[in-house]
Amino acid sequence: GMLPSCSIAHINKLGSMPIQFFKSFLFYLFVLYATMIQVVHSQEPQNYREAKQVARVIWNENRTTFYCGCRFDKQGAVDFKSCTFQPTDKRRNRKIEWEHVVPVSWYGHNRPCWQKGYCENNGYKAMNPRSCCQKSDPDFVKLESDLHNLVPCERDVIRARRNYRFVDNIEMDATIPYQGCSIIISDKNRIVF
Repeated sequence: GMLPSCSIAHINKLGSMPIQFFKSFLFYLFVLYATMIQVVHSQEPQNYREAKQVARVIWNENRTTFYCGCRFDKQGAVDFKSCTFQPTDKRRNRKIEWEHVVPVSWYGHNRPCWQKGYCENNGYKAMNPRSCCQKSDPDFVKLESDLHNLVPCERDVIRARRNYRFVDNIEMDATIPYQGCSIIISDKNRIVF
């Protein structure tokens, strides 16, 4: 048999097509990756205020409070008929608040900015420890705005829970669920179950 007639230029042109395709494909992947990184970083909250806004979007599909299971609407208004929570003051508890499951004081109290006098000695006005850390410690700000640690909650429960630690089991003597919720708060032992 006879080989079809091909010029050297034609073979070179065909041979470079896979290389050009590969280069174009790599360039496309790079652009796609760079865009994805930019989108992810643009959604990462820069502070606690932004974290609460992003958390509201994240929890939009499952608008129920973390400890009591109460439904809430897009504006954060709690529907007390949807759960067994019995607030001490419905007006004060009508909107959800954002709770840090790991309390801010737990990761703040060992930081220099949490210590008395730190802000005044470093060119800031006198303020409470949390505010001082928000102004002066970028690592604290990252911890405080961590979306894995923010959950929607009723104000009464946040106030009652304080900065108590969670435990796996609890002595049940005279301990009852908090105001109709599934959470148990023991002030005596400073623990939450």
